[in-house]
Amino acid sequence: MGGYLSIPVLALAVVIQATVLPELRIAGGAPDLLLLLVLGYSLLQGFERGVVWAIVGGLLHDLISAVPEGVTSLALVATIGAAALVVGRNTPRNLVIPPLLAAGATVLYHIVVLVALLVVGRPLPIPALLMYVTVPTAVYNLVVMVPVYHLLAVFSPVRRPRPLDDRQRRL
Repeated sequence: MGGYLSIPVLALAVVIQATVLPELRIAGGAPDLLLLLVLGYSLLQGFERGVVWAIVGGLLHDLISAVPEGVTSLALVATIGAAALVVGRNTPRNLVIPPLLAAGATVLYHIVVLVALLVVGRPLPIPALLMYVTVPTAVYNLVVMVPVYHLLAVFSPVRRPRPLDDRQRRL
């Protein structure tokens, strides 16, 4: 699921996140579908491909939210960069690492967004937001990452390097 097909997938995820998922809020947290998709895709396809999803998805998200343009992309790129340093690529069969990573990535993502909003001059109650929004969202993302990662693994097969032919081996 690469190339031009990723744009409608990310646009649909942003619309679902802005319209449907706030209705599923529990204890102040709601699943962050865009973060989960970008994180899962980068775990399966690598950091370089994940950065494209992070930038496109982040810009689409910022178009329909009150966040200044580029903040979500910055937070997503920082988050998947940290995930790439910790885990790198993951296999589609491993359903333990992605949920745990999603919980930690949620905390990092929220911190980057909050710091960026402070830098642009938006006063925020950071301790309250971390406690009453970030923690419940991290728990929610821990659970929701399992089906999201499984769907991504089904629809975006892992690319493996082509085997070398005899001419390339001799060089």
